[in-house]
Amino acid sequence: MKFITQIRNPANGQSVDVMQYESLIPNERSAAFPSIRLHRQGDSIGHLHGECRDAVDQAEKRSGESDWEFLAVIRTSPETNPFRDYLPPGQFILLHRPEMEDWGYDSTSKDCWSLTFQPETDEQSRVERNDNSVDLCIAPSGDDSSNSQEPAHYLGGEPQWIQLDSRPMMTLASNLFGVNEVTRSILEECGIDPLQLASSPQHHIDAARKLDANNIDPSRFHPVVSEWRLLFQIDSDESTGLNWGDAGRLFVFIPESSLVERDFAKAWCWIQSH
Repeated sequence: MKFITQIRNPANGQSVDVMQYESLIPNERSAAFPSIRLHRQGDSIGHLHGECRDAVDQAEKRSGESDWEFLAVIRTSPETNPFRDYLPPGQFILLHRPEMEDWGYDSTSKDCWSLTFQPETDEQSRVERNDNSVDLCIAPSGDDSSNSQEPAHYLGGEPQWIQLDSRPMMTLASNLFGVNEVTRSILEECGIDPLQLASSPQHHIDAARKLDANNIDPSRFHPVVSEWRLLFQIDSDESTGLNWGDAGRLFVFIPESSLVERDFAKAWCWIQSH
């Protein structure tokens, strides 16, 4: 992790360190997306758990399913917005369907997750706290995440992987970029038929499993995987009862081109655990 700069939190006048994790992918333009750590104490810019009837109603209408639950809201401001070149201040709202979570590749399914972004200029969904809500607050200046006992909740920056970089697997599981010269030879090496990938979403998940089993070096997927941008990560958090698998982490990504277009239908979730 390296220090990038400091930003001033206008709510209390305190300075906040902006840190950056080095990517495993060479030549990645990661410095353009600083990382802001979120703690449980301080000036809240969001929270885990609670109620968001507007967003739940919209997700139920889109999917035809009625078991959506609110998971998190994270707000950005002019001063604390790592995506300021792409997004105005606003709020991310993440919903999930707990009954469908299986803590593996299938958890990337778009049937399990719903992410929306609402600019401040829009009529924002009302997000309400409840007894189980836990604040997400800007970490104080001087925070050292390597020694901190706080969960590693982050907005922007680079993912803190528990295992190997999962963006190559996510690239196959999502099929957002299709098959190209970079990926074709790797697929064939792993015994994956590129033609099968077009026939069923399950084939993308199966291909991701084979990629994992063959221990493919993530850097071989450069520059394809460098298109992914981390929006935020949510750690396992005892205070909320959240436990992603075995003390794992939830990562929410989007292709940079989709971020520019504000097409959050192409955002994807990924889980890693111990």
